[in-house]
Amino acid sequence: MVGQLPVQTSSAHLSPGDFASLEARWIDRDLAHAAGLRRVDSLTGGDLVGRKCGNYAGIVIPYFYPDSLQVREYRLRRDQPDFEYDSSGNSTPRQKYLSAPGRANMLYLMPLIERSLLADPELAIVITEGQFKTLALWRLASHQVSDGLRFLPRGFRAYITGGARSARRRVRTDLALTSKARSLTSTGSCGKEDV
Repeated sequence: MVGQLPVQTSSAHLSPGDFASLEARWIDRDLAHAAGLRRVDSLTGGDLVGRKCGNYAGIVIPYFYPDSLQVREYRLRRDQPDFEYDSSGNSTPRQKYLSAPGRANMLYLMPLIERSLLADPELAIVITEGQFKTLALWRLASHQVSDGLRFLPRGFRAYITGGARSARRRVRTDLALTSKARSLTSTGSCGKEDV
């Protein structure tokens, strides 16, 4: 982990605007707190993801080990990402979500997810791109269910460097946190292996 998030910072609490934006993604206040989402200023955000130049204020998303509140890594959703322009002059955000340089793809789990859930053959696993989608799916999986989860949502970082083959290898390594790693690799409709 590049930087450590201070236990108490003046900017640690999410703003009303943050909560409104998260609620639009079906992440309520309680879920945001449970996931450990926090607002950081540019200096703290830059330190967490190993960057110095630019604006790194935003929402920090901690990644946790199963059965633990130990943070394994942080991801930053920047308030003001850089922009790049295509040949038509249209601008698109670039580096909206950042991790430390060189960090391989990781699976995103809710804090204190029980390792036994990851190995439960009766519980379907839904994999999606991104942490916020995973949180919304977590809320859906437990929505109006009194005796557990309907399915287990897991997210992963989709930004791939070093070629698709090495990216799949890195994701599979992270999948080894569960005994279901074999069942999560499938063949896509084009005959190419997907994760």
